[in-house]
Amino acid sequence: MTERLAGHIAGLAHVRGGRLGATMTGAVPGPRADGPEVLEKVTFVQGEALVRTDRFERKLWHGDWSGYHLTIPDIELRGEGPLFVTSACVPDHPVNLRSWHFGWADEPTTSVDQRMRLLAYMREQFPDEHATFQSRLVGALDTAIPGCPRVGVLVGVQGPDYEGITALLCFDADGGVALSLRGPHRGAPIEELAALDIDGDGIDELLMTRPQRVHGGHSAVRELMWFDAAGRAAVVDLGPVL
Repeated sequence: MTERLAGHIAGLAHVRGGRLGATMTGAVPGPRADGPEVLEKVTFVQGEALVRTDRFERKLWHGDWSGYHLTIPDIELRGEGPLFVTSACVPDHPVNLRSWHFGWADEPTTSVDQRMRLLAYMREQFPDEHATFQSRLVGALDTAIPGCPRVGVLVGVQGPDYEGITALLCFDADGGVALSLRGPHRGAPIEELAALDIDGDGIDELLMTRPQRVHGGHSAVRELMWFDAAGRAAVVDLGPVL
């Protein structure tokens, strides 16, 4: 997956009102911040549709970073909602893009038992802390990842200063924490999470957008997490959001 996406545009685009279509901005790690020098087509996934199109506009972005601004016109889209967009080669295969964005969707329903188990999990991760934790599951997605049928974003606060804590967790079929994919650690939570099978191997990849400090300011970075048949994970840096 790292080789497949190297030097290519990849990330989530969003419809930004009106009939402008779906737009995304970013910088690609590598020699060209705006992606491949020749870009004849892009592939996008919207829901269960996988579409290749040459109807798009890419502009070079100049600011604190150099990068790209990509727009896919509304006429190409299948209604509203987020899109996964890439300039890399993607095989034809069944797709199912599911996504969550902090504050844009209802929080998943959790039982009292699961909330207590999540609270106990967080306290186990910080055994030397005596402050009271407050935590909640803010988003969750079903996945086709070995040993990880569901992923969720957990956020919480701790201590008198209400320091933020966040984690990306795998849940088993009974709702228990099976594995931590990221964290828990102190810091801002993941802003956006999506799941889809990019390469057609039957195993989902996870796309995430998370805050990051850049040159003394605040920005966000995109990452892709992919899994092998044993459920082992690796992370691909997709570059910052501009």
